[in-house]
Amino acid sequence: MDCAVDLVGIPTDVATVGNERWLGIFLRFKRQLSEPRTDGNSQQVFFRRDESFELVVRQAPEGAIGVAPKPALQADELLLCDVRRRPGQTQILVADLDTSRRQAFIFAQGTSVAVTTGTWSILQPLAATVQAAFDEVVATGVAITRGLQTEGWGATAFLLTDPSRNEIRIEQGE
Repeated sequence: MDCAVDLVGIPTDVATVGNERWLGIFLRFKRQLSEPRTDGNSQQVFFRRDESFELVVRQAPEGAIGVAPKPALQADELLLCDVRRRPGQTQILVADLDTSRRQAFIFAQGTSVAVTTGTWSILQPLAATVQAAFDEVVATGVAITRGLQTEGWGATAFLLTDPSRNEIRIEQGE
């Protein structure tokens, strides 16, 4: 990972003796474009857009040793570690890495998420799978927003999620 420049190409060198600069190494979502094709307007388009990621370097302002700020956390990126840069530094050592602010991320197989359909009164997915549950949520949500009186409900409804209970439900609005 090249830490000599940040994600926009600005050098991360520390210019003043007695100062340091903190960099943040972030992981962010990216679409990997592939399979270029020509559309009906003779324009090149990418047929495949696979999910991927990229590592980016962000830098904070230079500051006095011990009090230099660290880069701000980003809403759509995960911080892997902070890296300390000092004047004249040519290599990054283990002592320069700080993982105390590392953000947690979890990789889970789709099969590890369960769908329990027995307690649902409005949603009736075709199968007890996550995809079928989402399909039914979308279909029911569309029906409700169109003002249909599905099971005596009005046109106002709320889609509620409760990750701690692995629950997705739609409730009638006031």
